[in-house]
Amino acid sequence: MKFFGKGPKEPIDFSKIAPPWDSKRASIYRHILANIDSEDGKLTKAGQTLPDDDVVYKPGDLRWVPGGFDGAFGHHGGGGADESTAKKHFKHLKKLLKSPSSDSVAVFYEHLLEEKTLGFIDPFLEFILREELIQDPSLYSLTKWILKNSPDREALKTAIAMLGTCATEDDSDLFIEIGKHEEFTLYAIVAITHSLSDPEDSLWQLGKAVDGWGRIHVIETLATTKNPAIQDWMLLEGYRNTVMYEYTAYTCATTGRLMQALCGPNPSAQLIDAACTMLQHMNSPGPSLADYQEAPMVLSKLAEILKDRELSLRQLISVYAIQVNLGYLAEELGAEWKKEKEKFERFYNQVLSRDGWARKIDAALDSDDDIKFAEGGEAARVLNIDIWERYYQRVLNGKDGWYYLMQTTNRDRAERAISLAERLIPLDKIATGPTDSLGLGPDYKHHSDLDWLLSALPDWPGCGQKLVTTGLLSPVVRNRNMSLQALKQWGRNHWPPETDSVLKQMLLLEPNEQTRKLISEVLMNEDSVNGD
Repeated sequence: MKFFGKGPKEPIDFSKIAPPWDSKRASIYRHILANIDSEDGKLTKAGQTLPDDDVVYKPGDLRWVPGGFDGAFGHHGGGGADESTAKKHFKHLKKLLKSPSSDSVAVFYEHLLEEKTLGFIDPFLEFILREELIQDPSLYSLTKWILKNSPDREALKTAIAMLGTCATEDDSDLFIEIGKHEEFTLYAIVAITHSLSDPEDSLWQLGKAVDGWGRIHVIETLATTKNPAIQDWMLLEGYRNTVMYEYTAYTCATTGRLMQALCGPNPSAQLIDAACTMLQHMNSPGPSLADYQEAPMVLSKLAEILKDRELSLRQLISVYAIQVNLGYLAEELGAEWKKEKEKFERFYNQVLSRDGWARKIDAALDSDDDIKFAEGGEAARVLNIDIWERYYQRVLNGKDGWYYLMQTTNRDRAERAISLAERLIPLDKIATGPTDSLGLGPDYKHHSDLDWLLSALPDWPGCGQKLVTTGLLSPVVRNRNMSLQALKQWGRNHWPPETDSVLKQMLLLEPNEQTRKLISEVLMNEDSVNGD
C-alpha cells in the first residue's frame, strides 16, 4: 500500500543523505556500546556521561541523573500529551518520507531538538499508527539510522520510540543495549513492549542491567507478570533502586507474592530483609501500607518470624519506620489501623528492649565504610543514643557530617562545630563574590558544606559571624540567601560590625533579583533594627 503518491517502493538509504548533525560529534548509541562491561553486561561509570552533555547543560546548570527528568515529570508532572507539537512533528515526518533530502531530514531533526520528547511522544506515535505510516519501509530505515548515529539525546529518544512501532523481533537486542543507559530505558521499554509478542524476558533482562529510574520503569511495566522467575526477582532484588524504594516497594511485594513467600518453609535471610525493606518504604510517593490489602497479615507474619531472631541494624531501622508509618495511618484512618499499630507495637517494644544494640552500633560507627557508619548513626537515633562526638571526630578526619553536627540544642556543641568549620573549610576560596551559580557538583563541595552550617545559624544569634559574612560573599545564590536569613532572624544587635556596608555593596553587585529583594528586606526590617 502506498500513502505518498509515487513514493519509493524500496526503503531510502539515509546513509547517503547528509546528516543534520556535525559529523565530528559522537554517536550516543556507539558511545553506549563501547561502555558496556563485558563481564556483567551493565553500563560502566564512564558510559553514564553522554557525549552531548556539554550541549544540553551549561556550566553550573542543574544536572538530572540519567532518566531523572523523564522519570520525575512522568510520575509527578504528567507528560506525553502535547498534541499540537506531535502534529507538527508528524507533518514534517510525512514530508520527509515523501520527499527525502538533506533539507527535509534537517527540518524534521531540528524540530525534535526543540522540546522534551516526553511531552509529545504519545500522540506522535498515535499519529504514526493511525495513518499507517509503519507500512512505509523508509520509516524503519530512518529511525534506525537516527538511532545508531544521532549525537542528540532527544532525537534519539524519539527514534527509539518510533522504531518500536515498526521493529522486528530481531531488534530487541538493540533496544536492550541502548536501554542500558537510563536516559533511554523508558523509551526502550516502550519499543520492546510494542515490537515483541512476548516482551517480558527482554524487559527482565533490561531491568537487571539498570538500577535507577530505568529499574523503576521496568518494575512498573512488569507489574502484571505471572512468570514465577520474574516474580521472585522482583521480590528479592527488583525493588532495589538508587532513586527511592517507595516507587517499587508495593509493586514488588504484590507482584512478588510476599505473603505467600513468608508463609513458606524456612524463609531466607534475603527474603526477610526484602520484606522489612519493602514494608518500610510503602509510603509516598508510592502506594502506602493502607493500599496493601495483605499488610495486616504480612506484618503479623513478619513479627512472628523475627520474634526469636537476632535482628541487624538495618532491620531495626525498618521495624522502627514501619511503626512510625502505622502511627500515621492510625491517626488518618482510625480504629482499624490503630489496632494494627497496637499489635505491631508489642513486637516493636520487644525489639527495642533487646540487649546488644549499643555494641552493634559501636561496631558500625567504628567502620570506615560510609554506608555502615550511616546505618549505625540512623540506628543510634532510633534508640536515642547520643553520638554527636562520633560525628565530630568523623568530620575532623575529613568525612562528611556537618549536618549532624548542627542538629543540636547545645550551644557549646554548636560553637565547637562552627569553630571546626572555620578551621577546616577554606572560607577565603568561597568568598569570591556573587554570581548566579546554583553551586552544584564536586567543584562546589565546600559551598555545600557551608550550607549545612548556615541553615542552622538562625537558631544561634551571633554564632558563626565569619561563616555568615563568607556566605554573603559566596558565588552560590543559596549561600547568600541562607546568610541573609540568619541575619534577619538574629536582629541587628548580633550582626558582625561590617555587615551594613557589605549588604549595601551587595545591593549594587547582586545579580539575582530575589536575593536583592531579600537584602533590602534585611536592611529595612524593623526586627533587624530592634532584634535581640
